[in-house]
Amino acid sequence: MSAYKGLYVNVEGTWLKVFGGYDPNAPGAPTNAVRNKNVITFDAGAPGIAGPTLSYVANIEPKGPTLTFDNSIDPSVGGKLTITGLILETEYTVEIFAVNTAGRGKGVIVGPFEHHVARFSNTPTGSYTDSNNEKWEYYEFKSSSTLNVTQAGEVEILIVDGGKPGSGAGGGGSGASGNGAKTWLHTLDIAEGSHSVVIGGSGNSSSLGSLNAASGSYARGVGGVGAGNSNGRNGNAGVSYSMTGKPVVYGGSGGSGAYRMDNNGGAGAGQSGGVGGAGGGGNGGGAYRSAATANGGPGVAGAANTGGGGGGGGGARSSNSGVTGYGGGGSGGSGIVIVRVKV
Repeated sequence: MSAYKGLYVNVEGTWLKVFGGYDPNAPGAPTNAVRNKNVITFDAGAPGIAGPTLSYVANIEPKGPTLTFDNSIDPSVGGKLTITGLILETEYTVEIFAVNTAGRGKGVIVGPFEHHVARFSNTPTGSYTDSNNEKWEYYEFKSSSTLNVTQAGEVEILIVDGGKPGSGAGGGGSGASGNGAKTWLHTLDIAEGSHSVVIGGSGNSSSLGSLNAASGSYARGVGGVGAGNSNGRNGNAGVSYSMTGKPVVYGGSGGSGAYRMDNNGGAGAGQSGGVGGAGGGGNGGGAYRSAATANGGPGVAGAANTGGGGGGGGGARSSNSGVTGYGGGGSGGSGIVIVRVKV
């Protein structure tokens, strides 16, 4: 064991010195260290005389935050360090060292840096404390507006597009339901200034500045179309997010329409339309039958500010006179943008 005094850790069965002075036979300092918020990536330095880099250790000042290395990365190539528990508006410095059988080498210093979150002149919609005792403020935008950022920093943004409309059905048909909305949760640093929020844009889309849900995913697809004197099929549930202190489901698809071919159907009844999925999907329309031209029940619109898909309309057909009817599909529910920050 080296004569250098300090703190030792066990790496792969060997006790290695990590603090109290570097060993000249240890690896060189890591290079190209880059911090992105609470994550630091770096490349391996020069290998040590005593052998290749086996691991990394790090120190942070002031003490308190937790430092976690990604062990899936080959230490001879580089590494990634994640920092959790940073205190807002506190200045930190991190030093990272490579370790081999001789001990630790010289370190690379990252910092000093401060952990900032964004601040706004908008009035918050609400606030809450989560299960980890962290306090949050959130801002809901249910119609187009402006987010005014007075301090640049980290923010979480949920963007939910409006849902797609359901289709109608004529004759002995049953309307298809609308897809639930695309949803996308962004965590990023936002710049100071005014940022436009759009609800109900092109294609019923939502956006904040250049951010949108275009790369998000639809919630589980469309409810199936009912067939032959059939009940409609239920829509699928959307995606749950806890941006406001409680889980809320967004983007449920609508239920499909239904139809009935005999004399037993009633207005909006006969066969049951599909139920919209959790997350605002609209219900499908039931069948309608009468001696004269008759329409199937319409699909219900997706719920507002959830991105729910519209329900499919129910068609109708008389089995003895060939009279046909039509049920219109429901419109898609409007979208929403929610912004939250720690306080």
